[in-house]
Amino acid sequence: MKISAVSQKFNISIQTLRYYERLQVIPPVPRDANGFRDYRPSDLAWIHYVQALRRSGVSITSIQAYVRLVPQGTVTRAARKAILLQQRQKLLDQRALIDDALAHMDHKLSVYDDYVVALEHDTQPTINDPTKSEKKDS
Repeated sequence: MKISAVSQKFNISIQTLRYYERLQVIPPVPRDANGFRDYRPSDLAWIHYVQALRRSGVSITSIQAYVRLVPQGTVTRAARKAILLQQRQKLLDQRALIDDALAHMDHKLSVYDDYVVALEHDTQPTINDPTKSEKKDS
């Protein structure tokens, strides 16, 4: 498959495909008799995988390290898994931040109409901060 077809298939620019190959983010792509890149199914699988890694926030440097380990076979399985586990933890940390932001947004939206009505009637709106717990007297 030619580079333009790969570009369209994956919705990725030709420059990015060349960049990935130049930085060894994907293995070298074989050339046809005229010197043009001729992507094989295995190359397409790598591009798909790299896109998934990039969407999950894996750095180019980490992907390069991963790609360098693959040809070494099973002896690098633990190192490759460690790269993926590290990124998984980063994603979990990001999800926790997003979940917290959503909780604050949901709270704001749940009281928003009452708050606006109170302001319109020139009364003092009550605002409860969901991040602060109330202490009860014992």
